[in-house]
Amino acid sequence: FECLAGDSVGAVVAQLQSRFPDSRLLAKITEPLARGDAVDNDDVLFSYGRGTLDDPVRLGHTFGCYASHYVVLEQILREHPHFQEEDALYVVLEDDAVLDDAYALADVERAASTLPRNWAYAGLNVHDSVCAEDLVDGTDWALRRLQPHYVEVANPNCTKIRLSRQWSPWIYYRSDAAALVRPSALRRVLDWKDAQKIGFNDFVMMSPAADVFGSYVYAKTNLFLTSSAVGEARRSDAPLAAADRGTR
Repeated sequence: FECLAGDSVGAVVAQLQSRFPDSRLLAKITEPLARGDAVDNDDVLFSYGRGTLDDPVRLGHTFGCYASHYVVLEQILREHPHFQEEDALYVVLEDDAVLDDAYALADVERAASTLPRNWAYAGLNVHDSVCAEDLVDGTDWALRRLQPHYVEVANPNCTKIRLSRQWSPWIYYRSDAAALVRPSALRRVLDWKDAQKIGFNDFVMMSPAADVFGSYVYAKTNLFLTSSAVGEARRSDAPLAAADRGTR
């Protein structure tokens, strides 16, 4: 799947209208865009950090990433309109996601077999850490919990468990580079996304509680890694820091 790209929200919307005219996402944004207030109106578009909202290039990149995830889920749902294959699993990957050399797809299937019964969305990698308080008994998974101050080093709501081979030890649950979905839950996933403000996809897919939305992350290791260390909203003219160059 070729990602939706553009250095502005309008460029991404134009691609959506051309390539995916039936997307539910267009219904959410068309009216505000017609009013011309999509970028400044927090009720329409939201991205983690004011710096992104104030930078149209970063905002365009963030929206393009979000929209790409959205339409991929819609395409999977169209393949299974009646959920005839309840147990079908799809791995949705961003373009820099790679399966760790130590694992095979069979390991992904084994991990999926321990998911909580109510799961709707499951992350196969995090940026670095999970919280012990979010581990689900009897499984290899943790609730991808939306929590205050979740990116701070000193987090009173989180006893940090650091996983292998990812970015920074102070980032919790903040990667959606590799995700596991099943057709039978995709309407729930899209409804959840529609109820949230548009922004970083990894942030949107967090949940305040398991009974609100069953979003989980694999808590044993990172089955997938990100090879580029480039964030979805990095400005196209911003050089990578020395620590971010190369392959992870």
